[in-house]
Parts: sequence; structure tokens; C-alpha cells
Amino acid sequence: MKNNVLFSSDIFGAFSVDWNLYANEHYLNAMKVFGEPYFASNKAIMNYTNKIKKLPIKMILPQHGSIINNNIPEYIKVLDEMEVGQWT
Repeated sequence: MKNNVLFSSDIFGAFSVDWNLYANEHYLNAMKVFGEPYFASNKAIMNYTNKIKKLPIKMILPQHGSIINNNIPEYIKVLDEMEVGQWT
């Protein structure tokens, strides 16, 4: 993590009708819309977030969504608190 940039693939991705290059005030909700039905397990999410919390991340670049370049701990917290794995 030489430049403190996390390329997160689908984690931190979002669905949004008002896409912006950088995450805005609506992005946290858009992240939930994308992640809650898509991610399979809170245990897997928490395993991931426990690892990245230790890293000096300055930017997160998800594959689907906007660049997250501020308030990184808040985005990690929202990811931790998502109610995922709803498909049965």
C-alpha cells in the first residue's frame, strides 16, 4: 500500500442515479443499496474491515462507484453495520 490507496473491487461499491467521481453526501446510502443484497456474510465483511482498519488508507477506489477520499472510518463503519446476507 505504497500510496495509501485501496482498490477495493466490489467492496465500497454503490448504485447511484447521481454518479460523481468523488463520493458525496448520498454515497453512504448508495453503498447500502448496492451492498446489502449483494454481499453474502457479515462475518466475511467484518473479517475484511478488521484488516483494513489497520491500514493508513487515504483513498478507496471501488470498481463500481465513486472514489472515497475523505472520512474513511465512517465508510468502514457503515460497511461493518450493513445487514447483508439477506438472500435465502
